[in-house]
Amino acid sequence: MDTNVVAVDTGDDKRKLCVEELGADYFVDFMKDDVVATVKEVTGGGSHGVLLLSPAEKPFQQAVDYTRRWGTVACIALPAGAKGTFPVFDLVLQRLTIRGSIVGNRQDLAKALDFAARGKKGAVVTAHDKPVTIQRISVPTPGPDDVLVKVEYTGVCHTDLHAADGDWPIPTKLPLVGGHEGAGKVVALGSNVKDLKIGDKVGVVWLHSACQTCEYCIQGRETVCPHQHMSGYSVDGSFQEYCVARASHVARIPDNLPLIEAAPILCAGVTVYKGLKETEVRSGQFVTIVGAGGGLGHLAVQYAKAMGMNVVAVDTGDDKRKLCVEELGADYFVDFMKDDVVATVKEVTGGGSHGVLLLSPAEKPFQQAVDYTRRWGTVACIALPAGAKGTFPVFDLVLQRLTIRGSIVGNRQDLAEALDFAARGKVKCHYKTMMLDDLPAVFDDMKAGKIAGRIVLDLSGKRKECS
Repeated sequence: MDTNVVAVDTGDDKRKLCVEELGADYFVDFMKDDVVATVKEVTGGGSHGVLLLSPAEKPFQQAVDYTRRWGTVACIALPAGAKGTFPVFDLVLQRLTIRGSIVGNRQDLAKALDFAARGKKGAVVTAHDKPVTIQRISVPTPGPDDVLVKVEYTGVCHTDLHAADGDWPIPTKLPLVGGHEGAGKVVALGSNVKDLKIGDKVGVVWLHSACQTCEYCIQGRETVCPHQHMSGYSVDGSFQEYCVARASHVARIPDNLPLIEAAPILCAGVTVYKGLKETEVRSGQFVTIVGAGGGLGHLAVQYAKAMGMNVVAVDTGDDKRKLCVEELGADYFVDFMKDDVVATVKEVTGGGSHGVLLLSPAEKPFQQAVDYTRRWGTVACIALPAGAKGTFPVFDLVLQRLTIRGSIVGNRQDLAEALDFAARGKVKCHYKTMMLDDLPAVFDDMKAGKIAGRIVLDLSGKRKECS
């Protein structure tokens, strides 16, 4: 019904329930707070309406005092022998209403059931040739091995756009709820789930589940499991207020890491962190990050510096130079629109980079990265430019013992490590906060190349500032 809620009750458990799990905007503890003064303060003068559900007499004697002019007090509770009081002067001059309410008629019941059936908001792809639409969808029921997550924030990834457009060779489910950077709290447990509890902070991540028995899963390479399911792709993801996730594969978000800051780490962060590990660059060696000023790249620069690497950032423009060098601490910046990338990287690294991380959605970097990679070095490929072909000189690859390696997200251990960097303040995502209703516009901006940094959708009901 889209109303702002002031919840009045007492105790930390009730506060947590009302605010964190149910989404109330404010909580007033009647055992600690001055109810009348506090309600008037947080509502800017008084509540437009009051619903009395407490089986105590006092609320019936003070509700009018914090009701706004032209407001209504609806009385439902039935405390035995209670008497309500009201100031006649205020009731008349402020045009207040005090009204009893008992259950509802058949039409009210039908509407109440319809709310339950329609559930909560979600962003639904019904067909790949149609725009994503914001709909009321049913709250899903977790299976025995699943948890139900109340999603508070979810990042938006380019993969979500590919899933919506259906332009990757792997088919998605339809209809589809996208999203795989969802940060929230557990609100329901499947019957087999023993190691999570209600209220735990968790992340809904790209790898929804893997078989855990194939040769890849056994070796910790579950990201290439042939039987895997992907959140927001082959199963519904986090672009909805309530999301089912496999308990074994949710991320455990550290207590000291805010959910809004954790969301982009759940895919973007772990993807670049794993990619850096795949370059095999050690502390004190050089890594060249192509696309360093973008949503993935600005995280990669921070992870690389936190891991002790010397960073050569490749991107273009004075704004990207300032971001990478002055704000994020890159050691060198190469502008691919002005500089000879191969010659410059070889010059500043003293012969070539020990590792290269390709994050740019363009083909050319895949055709020249080997040319500025040091002997025994590794090129880790993460970006997926449509239809792109990489090239390499076979002679150099063999005689210089070069490695070209693909890298996609990370396993559960990689994710825990990536989140730990963020929790310790070593990595902080630059993001802009928008609402779930804005997702169609976000996709349009992505297609137009207008997105700087990362987008985090706020499903908590409490709008946050940009970071």
